[in-house]
Order: sequence, then structure tokens, then C-alpha cells
Amino acid sequence: MEQTTRPREQESARREGGARMRILEAARSVFAERGFDAAPVDEVARRARVSKGTVYNHFSSKESLLVEAVLQAMSEGRLQVGRLAAADRKSNSALVDHLRRLFVEIFPTISGQAQSLSYQIWALVARDEAVRKRIFSEFHNAYRASEEQFTHTLEEGQAAGTFRSDLDANEVTLVLLAVFDGLVYRAMFDPERVNAELVLDTILNLLETGLCQSGSTLSRGAGGHS
Repeated sequence: MEQTTRPREQESARREGGARMRILEAARSVFAERGFDAAPVDEVARRARVSKGTVYNHFSSKESLLVEAVLQAMSEGRLQVGRLAAADRKSNSALVDHLRRLFVEIFPTISGQAQSLSYQIWALVARDEAVRKRIFSEFHNAYRASEEQFTHTLEEGQAAGTFRSDLDANEVTLVLLAVFDGLVYRAMFDPERVNAELVLDTILNLLETGLCQSGSTLSRGAGGHS
């Protein structure tokens, strides 16, 4: 009996997990297109191919749905950044790959649908202390995770003699992520001005001059500029 019940429970959990993900994906689309106040939960349910009751079985309120949709998007971004963290490669190649993923793959996503969601979540953050604490905590964790990956790569390059040892890897990381944040906000107001590929190329040129030891270069890899 137990052996029969367990596969059923596992299948039920898989279906529930699939429904939750579809709801979150649909919510991101509907909120981005219509805005939080004008977005009907019925439309979220329709796009997720579930009933409205199923939406509320997973999320206690429309506000909760928005928060979880934004946090899921953040989690996906963190996974994208982290895919190269354990890669076995030279530190200069890893640094370029980290930056390319951040500026060329993640940046367009953030400056697209996620940008619209950011307006809405910050409005909710401003009026709901519980949401504010949770969002701030998640942002804190996301930043720290990204910082650890970049700092580790820089420190490996310093130990290998590729990068200058007199620079503080933590502070270089802080500056790189601050540049990324600044471009995200600039793109909100002036999207035509920000070209992610050109920005990346400029950053790599600056790093090659200021970060690499004399005689060392950054391996641009496929899609990069030589």
C-alpha cells in the first residue's frame, strides 16, 4: 500500500509544483502588461490554465502573488549568474563569462518585463512593512551571492598572478555590480542610450588596463571582441 501511495503523492506534488510555476509565469506577464491594480486574477488563472480558486490555493492574495512572482524572477536571475560559479576554467575567462552573462543575458531581461514589475513591487514595498522586510532580505541575499562569485573569481586571478594583487577584490566587485545597477536604472528612463554589448566591451577594456597585470589580457571568448 505504501509503495502505491508514494508515487501518487509524488505525482500530485509534481502537478502542484507545475501549476504554481505556471501561475507565477502568467502573473509576471499579466502584471507587466496591465499593471498591478488593473490586472485581473481571472486573467492570470486563464493563462496558467487553472481555476481562479487554484490561484488562491497557492497564494493568499493578489499582493502575495505579485511578491512571489518578483521573487521567482529574482531566483531565476540568481541561477543564471551562478551557472558558471563552479566552472573549471582560467580566472580571466571566468570573469569575462560572469560579466557577459550579467550584461548581455540578464540585463535585457531586467530592463524588459522585470522593469515593469519593479515599479509595481516598489509601490507595494512603500506601503507594506512585511513585504518591505522580505524584499530587502531577498535583495541582500542576492547581492551577497553575486558578490561572492565575482570576488572568488577575482581572488583566484590574483593568486594566479593574472590580476593585480594590490586591488581589493571585494571593492572591485562592488563597483562592477554598481555599474550594472546604474545601467538598469538608466535604461528605465533612456533605453535607447544603453547598449549592453558596447557597455560590456568598454568594461572589459577598462578592466584589462586597470585590473590585469602587465602582459596579461582578458580572454574574450566566443562573441567577444579581440
